[in-house]
Amino acid sequence: MERFINNPEAALLDPLIKMAFIHYQFEAIHPFSDGNGRTGRIVNALYLVQQELLSQPVLYLSSYIVKYKTEYYQLLRGVTEKNNWHDWVMYILTAIIETAQLTTKKIKNMLSLKEEMEKRMKQALGSSFSYDLLQLMFTLPYLKIELLEKKEMAHRQTASTWLKKLTDADIVKPQKIGRTTYFVNYKLMELLSTD
Repeated sequence: MERFINNPEAALLDPLIKMAFIHYQFEAIHPFSDGNGRTGRIVNALYLVQQELLSQPVLYLSSYIVKYKTEYYQLLRGVTEKNNWHDWVMYILTAIIETAQLTTKKIKNMLSLKEEMEKRMKQALGSSFSYDLLQLMFTLPYLKIELLEKKEMAHRQTASTWLKKLTDADIVKPQKIGRTTYFVNYKLMELLSTD
């Protein structure tokens, strides 16, 4: 499989079609006792980055494959038993199209949410607004006082004040787990969990 990925002659294939072949090969050799499907889908995204079709490995085909799992396994078997590459490649290309559209929509929605959050945070925090804090809220889905201290964004008292103001403005929701209170960017979490 590795030789096929890096074979210069195989480079003549369209990278999306080649990715379909690679994915089949990975699933056919089934190298691990668990996690082959997840790993195979990660290999897809990394291959597309290697081919410079993606700048980041953000195209994760899992939701499509899980949604059409029966067809996925039938088509894998179809290649193995009947050499039916056509239907397999068409399935993967459809998965890429639908996942790319969903991912693009999600990214646009995240950027809109970030813009909205920036305005709301400026109102809630006033002159103490921190763009770094906004960035962190979209890097991690939660904040906590210790995290803001560790990132050297604020001292404990300032971090506590910021998080209280953000909670009061309904920008984050506090959730106590053990002795730690996490301040969850719940709108981002809702956005990420929808299809």
